[in-house]
Amino acid sequence: MPPSLISLIIVFVAYFGIQFVGNALKLAAGQDKARMQTVSFGASMFSHAFLIIASLALALLFSLDFRVGLPSPLPDIVLLVLGLVIYLFVFLLDIYLRLVMRHRQPTTILDVDEQYIISPPSPTAWELALFNFVLLKGFAYEIFLRGFALTTLTALTDNPALAICIVAVIEFLLRPHGERLVPTIIASVMLSVIYYATSGLIVTIIIRVVGNYFLSLYMVYLTFKGNGEK
Repeated sequence: MPPSLISLIIVFVAYFGIQFVGNALKLAAGQDKARMQTVSFGASMFSHAFLIIASLALALLFSLDFRVGLPSPLPDIVLLVLGLVIYLFVFLLDIYLRLVMRHRQPTTILDVDEQYIISPPSPTAWELALFNFVLLKGFAYEIFLRGFALTTLTALTDNPALAICIVAVIEFLLRPHGERLVPTIIASVMLSVIYYATSGLIVTIIIRVVGNYFLSLYMVYLTFKGNGEK
């Protein structure tokens, strides 16, 4: 098995190891909901930072080309705008449906990143949640998925289409919520196609970061709207 593939598997397993430790600490917190939320959020930030550091370190070790050229007016900017519109449409609809369902069905699943934005324990915590959801998560997912995983799998399979499909599955497994399967797969495939159709990673990072920023504002808006209706 090629060393780069072994490294990809190790990073993927280590990511879930961080989630496992976080869940174990949550159980140790008992009925203290505030502490459970803080532990979950800490594990989320740590796992995102881990993805960034591990991916960049392994890229240097294996001399991987992340394709980080500056965007050009054509086709990069056009595809960036188009990708951002599609990304926002897919996830705005996803968030709207899940938050509306949350008012009707409290068991609806929300990521800890989203929960911290919707109901932060303090204003400072909201700023930290915004940093995690918009910047840290945006960079982590794109550097790991598009930069490291997609580059590695494309080189191994010599089949970009197959690599794109595998990366979409990996992205879903990072947050394996059944109700998010369709939007996650659509967004992942779109970002991977844009990654190859443009100068690369900078374009997809911009789409993810800007998109997540607007998603965070939309979540806050829906929350205040829902509280006002109550």
